[in-house]
Amino acid sequence: MTAYEELRTKYPEFFKEPCLISCRPGWYGILDQLLGDLRAAAARISVLQIKEKFAGLRFYYAYDSEPDEALSNLVRTRVGRAESESFRTCERCGANTNDGDAFRRNCRGWLVTLCDLCWTDDPSNSEKHTAAV
Repeated sequence: MTAYEELRTKYPEFFKEPCLISCRPGWYGILDQLLGDLRAAAARISVLQIKEKFAGLRFYYAYDSEPDEALSNLVRTRVGRAESESFRTCERCGANTNDGDAFRRNCRGWLVTLCDLCWTDDPSNSEKHTAAV
């Protein structure tokens, strides 16, 4: 079972329909915390898609029923915080930095968020693409 399959099992109330989860395992902790916070807030949402885009986490959802303004603000704020945290977290190993730009890299035209160890450890990263973005 992959880390993301574990999230589907742990938080079934958010995964009522099949959805795409397309990101590396380093962001599992961010998503686990986000979904736990949403559960604690009794948010009634369905996850539509979770993916990496432009080196950051994207979390798409829909409300199951019309939320009140306070809950809507809480969900929006918490999702935004998780997406922001992904820019400071290695998408491969989960290492964290306070300087988000330190992890953003260009890999053959794709932006990725990798720590120095994961960047140099991945043989698919050629020497000519080592500059931070």
